[in-house]
Amino acid sequence: MDIGLGMSVYTSDGQGIGSVDRLILDPDTNQVKAAVIRKGTFLPHDKEVIRELMDITPDGNIRLTATAADLTAFKTAVTSVLTRYASGILLDPEYGLPALTARDPQAGVLLAYEQTGYDAAVPGRLPALLPE
Repeated sequence: MDIGLGMSVYTSDGQGIGSVDRLILDPDTNQVKAAVIRKGTFLPHDKEVIRELMDITPDGNIRLTATAADLTAFKTAVTSVLTRYASGILLDPEYGLPALTARDPQAGVLLAYEQTGYDAAVPGRLPALLPE
């Protein structure tokens, strides 16, 4: 089985982080070299993940080799560097909240309000909101 659109993506410790929105193919081999993982719908977060960091599970999902702690550490490092040059940053509360302490004090912050995925019980692909 290979990577396909709409497949759910999880960290190596089982936390859902989004689904495959687009595939990036190697022009010479026509093989998947990366996937764009989308999280959210309103102000979505798209992340490109190389194929070598993804394993396909027997139930047809994708499991990354990174843990949730790895994602948080990465977002903190990126926030620390990029907010020196940006007017603001969009973070998700699930993995990005700890990065707030690393941002430049001159940079503003937008926080996402939705969980990964959609509420399948409601027509129209409405986002599932984060619990209070």
